[in-house]
Amino acid sequence: MASVASPSRPPATPNEIWEILRETASRQKEHEEYWAELRKERKEEAAREATRREEEAKWRAEEAIREAARREDEAKRREDEAKRRKEEAAREAARREDEAEQRKANAEYEAARREDDAKRREEWAELKELFADTRALVEKNSQEMSRLGHSFGDIVEHLVAPGIEERFEEIGMNLKVSSPPASRKIKENGNTIAEVDLQLENAESVMIVEVKARVRPSDVADHVIRLERLRGWYDRSNDDRKLYGAIAGAVFGLAERRTARKAGFFVMVQSGDTMELDVPGDFKPKEW
Repeated sequence: MASVASPSRPPATPNEIWEILRETASRQKEHEEYWAELRKERKEEAAREATRREEEAKWRAEEAIREAARREDEAKRREDEAKRRKEEAAREAARREDEAEQRKANAEYEAARREDDAKRREEWAELKELFADTRALVEKNSQEMSRLGHSFGDIVEHLVAPGIEERFEEIGMNLKVSSPPASRKIKENGNTIAEVDLQLENAESVMIVEVKARVRPSDVADHVIRLERLRGWYDRSNDDRKLYGAIAGAVFGLAERRTARKAGFFVMVQSGDTMELDVPGDFKPKEW
């Protein structure tokens, strides 16, 4: 059987070939433009994503800084509050301690005052006995002592005070007896600081005289404490005058006199119906 030949396609003309080339080139250009546009869009999208991520990272960093600052402020606030409470607790503890010490000091002073009152009553009893044994002196002062009622202040006013200014003037101390010369209490904020039997003073100095019927070593120690308390009271009162002490006794043993002078006190002893200073040449009074 003979094969049938298919009709052959006529060859393309030059114009058709150029048309095909132009169409191919046009499609290739469109394709390249499409991919170029796609790459541009993807690049812009990547840039926008990078910017978004950068801004987000910046925000997170700023937020972390703010959070750290907030925590630091909170920690400082708590630290300041703890410090304030600690200081407040310390002040309260100190206040309570001061109150306790003040109550203790007041109680001790009150006990000492009562003991001193008892000692004064005992000394007065001894003094009455001493006067009874000294008949001439009793006869000379019986009328006056009867009128004065035998109070301890009478000893100060009528045995020690007369002539005391002259006694101190003889050793170069120009002092005047404070009025009244009898025993008085020095008080501060309602509390008794000390009891003073006799006080002499001038613009520069103050002399505190303790009067005893019979002087004992404990009386010297008590007078030291009295001068220390009075020094504090004068300082708080803005009084910077020199403060001296003296002890006068109707019965004043030699050992007790040495103890008093060693403590820096002037010593006054009975001489007839008055008192005189017993001051050795090398004696140096203590200044409080």
